[in-house]
Amino acid sequence: MARLIPREFDATKPTFARRAFTANGHKFAPGKAFDWKSMSLSQRKAKTLFDSGHIGHQESAPPVVALAVEESPVAVDELDLIEDMKELRAIAYAEGAAIKVSKADQRQAIRDNRG
Repeated sequence: MARLIPREFDATKPTFARRAFTANGHKFAPGKAFDWKSMSLSQRKAKTLFDSGHIGHQESAPPVVALAVEESPVAVDELDLIEDMKELRAIAYAEGAAIKVSKADQRQAIRDNRG
């Protein structure tokens, strides 16, 4: 069953684009800041965009905890730190690697392509 997280629009918090869309003649990519106040959008229109999932509030990132890692025979690269499949596919497309279904296979395809 899907786990729904309640989200409330707060006009005082900064917003960002959650998906690609165009508003007031400006194109917004996912993750780009969306300052609806400077664009002269009403709070009602911003709430509508928020409720539809086009924009969201910047959530505070969880604190990064450094762990003591013993030397292991397996090398860890930047691909192991990427958990978003879209990012992995963007890297694969940019580098000319094969597109795979699972994250592990996609990481391996990128590594194999890098040689």
